[in-house]
Amino acid sequence: MDLLTQKIERYYERLNKHRIDHQIFFAELLELIRNCEEAWGSVQDAPKDSQEMWLIRQCVENEPKLAFQERLMPDLPKVTVNQIRRQIPRLYEMGFDYLEISRILEIRPKYAYITVFNYRKARVLE
Repeated sequence: MDLLTQKIERYYERLNKHRIDHQIFFAELLELIRNCEEAWGSVQDAPKDSQEMWLIRQCVENEPKLAFQERLMPDLPKVTVNQIRRQIPRLYEMGFDYLEISRILEIRPKYAYITVFNYRKARVLE
C-alpha cells in the first residue's frame, strides 16, 4: 500500500470517527432535551438558570469539531513539496475536489486549488 492510499484511508477514518462522535453527541443532546421537557414541559418554558438548561448548554459547547491540519508549503522540505505536487493531480483524477485534497494531504486549501487549476489548464492546452 503506497503512502497516498494510506493518507486517503486515514482521511476516511477521521471522517467516520467524527460521524460516530457526532451521532453520540446528538443522542446525548436529545436525552438532555427530553429530560428538560419532562421537568418543565418544554425547553422554552425552562428557566435559563435551571440545571437542565445548564446541562444542555454544556453539551452544545462541547460539540465535536472536525479540524484538519493545514501545513504551509514554504515551511515544508523541498522533497515533500514536490511529492505533494505530484499527489494533487493523482487525487484530482481519482475524483477528489481541492478541499478534500487539502484535507488528505494536510495542506492549505489554496495550494491544492492553485495546483488543480494549473493542472486543469495544462490539460486543456494539450
